[in-house]
Amino acid sequence: MLNEYTIILFESIWELLDFLSSGGYVLWGIFFLNIMLWGLVIERHWFYQYIFPVMADQALQTWLKRQEFESWYAKSIKTMMLANLKAKLSTHLSSIHVSVELLPILGLLGTVIGMIETFDVLNLYGTGNARALADSISKALITTLAGLLSAIPGLFVYSLLQQQADKKIVQLSDQMANV
Repeated sequence: MLNEYTIILFESIWELLDFLSSGGYVLWGIFFLNIMLWGLVIERHWFYQYIFPVMADQALQTWLKRQEFESWYAKSIKTMMLANLKAKLSTHLSSIHVSVELLPILGLLGTVIGMIETFDVLNLYGTGNARALADSISKALITTLAGLLSAIPGLFVYSLLQQQADKKIVQLSDQMANV
């Protein structure tokens, strides 16, 4: 049983390596950028679900221990607390956004490189070597596909994370204001 799973795992790894090699070094870049992107997304999700609620509760408890809430000084402290928490919520969001923006650009770079290789094949062999021509066009299209398929869900998740961050700060601000 374990042996079957090991064989399936190794076959899957070889297929992945074969796919990545078919797209050239640009596809490897897209692959590693995807790993970074989704690692950051998982980290942000973990932070939003498990770490930030504790931090927000501590900030709220600190705010509630104050004796007065209406002076300019108290409002400045509240603004500073919310700004610090917003900065912690926004950590890595710009990296996620940049990664999402880079993925289609890397796909386009792979397209350009693949088309240059296509013209090189045409220059060397003319239209007589259809296999070499198809390989270079395939490399161009694979990188475009990978870049776009990576960026679209990344953009969706980035938008959700940004909305979650904004919503959490507004909720905390409302809790502090209702004192």
